[in-house]
Amino acid sequence: GGGVNVSASSVSVTSCTIDNNKAPDGAGIASEGRTWTLDSSDVTNNDASATGGGLYIDEGSLTITSSAIEGNTATAGGGMHLVSGEVTVTSSDWGTAADSNDNDPDDIFAGESSTAYSGFGTGESFTCAFSGDCS
Repeated sequence: GGGVNVSASSVSVTSCTIDNNKAPDGAGIASEGRTWTLDSSDVTNNDASATGGGLYIDEGSLTITSSAIEGNTATAGGGMHLVSGEVTVTSSDWGTAADSNDNDPDDIFAGESSTAYSGFGTGESFTCAFSGDCS
């Protein structure tokens, strides 16, 4: 990860700003096989040359609460690339085109089916699983 590489078994990122980082994958935060939380934090304006501009998750689980994942860019998964694992999101913002802070080219690139999800906005709550289902 360009900004943060989650390598401990259990991590809580609280009231942080992860902004304007660059990396091949997970320019904002990268995590492999870890369980962690992102609470009241902003992951913004990060740029991955491959996938996961804001977040890159490979195995493990992530809970996002009251955070903003906005204005991130990548080839796929501007906001997040979920390779495998599960992400639960509560009351968080994913940027909108109207506010000029959307994730590009999509909010989430998920799972083994490599499904892209766009159109998440303000105050979103959903779960994404490794199967590629975000609802």
